[in-house]
Amino acid sequence: MSDNSFWRKQNQDSALIFGLFLVGSAIWLAQPTFTTKTSLTEIKALLDTAYINVVTVSSTSGGYVHYTSKSQKSTLAFTLKNCNKTFSISENIGDNFFDGNYDDILNGLEESHQVTVWVKTDDTASFNPNVYQIFGDDNPLLALETVRNKDLGISIYILVLGLMCLTLWFWSKSPDKFKKLFGLKKNVQ
Repeated sequence: MSDNSFWRKQNQDSALIFGLFLVGSAIWLAQPTFTTKTSLTEIKALLDTAYINVVTVSSTSGGYVHYTSKSQKSTLAFTLKNCNKTFSISENIGDNFFDGNYDDILNGLEESHQVTVWVKTDDTASFNPNVYQIFGDDNPLLALETVRNKDLGISIYILVLGLMCLTLWFWSKSPDKFKKLFGLKKNVQ
């Protein structure tokens, strides 16, 4: 086995593993997209407490150039009376210290007499279940479609990258079959 074929096999294996990892990650990120209304359970109660918390999140990259990136993470958390659960939703709001969407939801919660929260049926026993939809006095404050489509763009991007890695692996393993499959090989007569 020559040194060149060792590195070729190493790169092929890396493309396969990385491609499978990316495809799996994309499917995991896209899970809320496949959530249907029938798989959700509603919890109705009066609002107990509600607040918005904005925290600065930073990440530092190493290497030759040290770079620190800072952004704000906004979290809306609330509890309902006679319900031993804390409901929270959060998102990165960039450089802003104010999140208008969560402020509108908080105002809607505080003005409502009765709050309805929709969570997954499998998640009802959890102390901090994932929130999919919020209604205040039958007015939608957070729509199911908003939660379902939140990470869809990045999921599609990661899926495409993963499929490209798997295509690269397939092409490097058997270029003749790849060309034949995609009609790139011309028939010589």
